[in-house]
Amino acid sequence: MKKLFLTLSIVLLLACSGTNFSSSVPSMPVRIDISILGEYVHFTPNNAGAYLEFLKPPKKYTEAYGYAGVVVYVTMDARYVAFDLCCPHCLNPAKPCRMDNGQSSNAKLQTGIYAICPTCGEAYDLSYGLATPTNKNLKTKEALRQYNASYNSATGILRIVN
Repeated sequence: MKKLFLTLSIVLLLACSGTNFSSSVPSMPVRIDISILGEYVHFTPNNAGAYLEFLKPPKKYTEAYGYAGVVVYVTMDARYVAFDLCCPHCLNPAKPCRMDNGQSSNAKLQTGIYAICPTCGEAYDLSYGLATPTNKNLKTKEALRQYNASYNSATGILRIVN
C-alpha cells in the first residue's frame, strides 16, 4: 500500500510540473486601496456585477495601475477579482480594454460583464471572475492578467496588488 501511495504521489507531482502560467502582458507595479466603507460604499461583495476601473495615470502618488489600467470586479459568487485592462493579444497600453455589459449594438454577446479590446475586438468575460476570451475574433486563448485582491472587513479596505 505504501508503494502504491508513493508511486501515485510521484506521478501526480510530475504531472503537475510545468503548469506555471506567465502572462504576455508585462508585469508592472499594482497597488490600489479601495475604501468600501468610505468612498465606494456601493462596491460591496453582495453587489455582484459591480466594477471599478482605474485608468492611468493614478490619482494618488502611492498608487500604481499596472500596464494599461485595472478593473476590479465583484463576481457572481461575491468575490473581488482584479485584472489588467491590457489585451494580451495586442499589448497596447495606450488603448486599454473598455467595459461592456454585452448589450451594446456592436458587442453581440450574452448578457454579462466584458472587457473589450478596442484594437482587435476580443471580448474577455469577467462574469465568473476568470476574464477568459470569448474568442469572438479567435485572436487569443490567453485571459487578462490577474492581480491579487484582498478585502479586510475590519478596516473596509480592498487592496489590489501584484
